[in-house]
Amino acid sequence: MIKEVIINIDSENDIIIARKKAREISEGLKLSSINRAKVLTAVSELSRNIYRNAGL
Repeated sequence: MIKEVIINIDSENDIIIARKKAREISEGLKLSSINRAKVLTAVSELSRNIYRNAGL
């Protein structure tokens, strides 16, 4: 079982870190390449929206 991962999105670099961690986790779960792409897209979009709109 994978433990909870928390990444604070305070800079654009954190978006990259979140995406890399999502890739590691999705590969560890042995998701298909299509499902990995969906996860990475969702993480990228969410983290970018957090960075742009959270008023940081």
